Amino acid sequence: MQLMPIGSKQIAYIGYDERSSQMHILYHTGQVRTYSGIPPEQFQSLLASSNAYDMLVRLADAQTAEAAEAAEASEAMPTVAAAAHPAASRT
Repeated sequence: MQLMPIGSKQIAYIGYDERSSQMHILYHTGQVRTYSGIPPEQFQSLLASSNAYDMLVRLADAQTAEAAEAAEASEAMPTVAAAAHPAASRT
């Protein structure tokens, strides 16, 4: 994976690993962040954006919302499964 400089006040370099669908961000502060599950189209959109940092914030917000929805769904599954089995409610 190659890191590319990007014209942003906050972001120094950005890189993308297609095999793992991971995007790597190196900030001017030295902080490094890795985002997983990023489709190539979203990475390309970030590169083409006139404001890469704002685009990154929107992307991170979307990922957070998706993760929260997935967590809620997985928490709800045992309740649904227990309700489907009458013997599970007997104690």
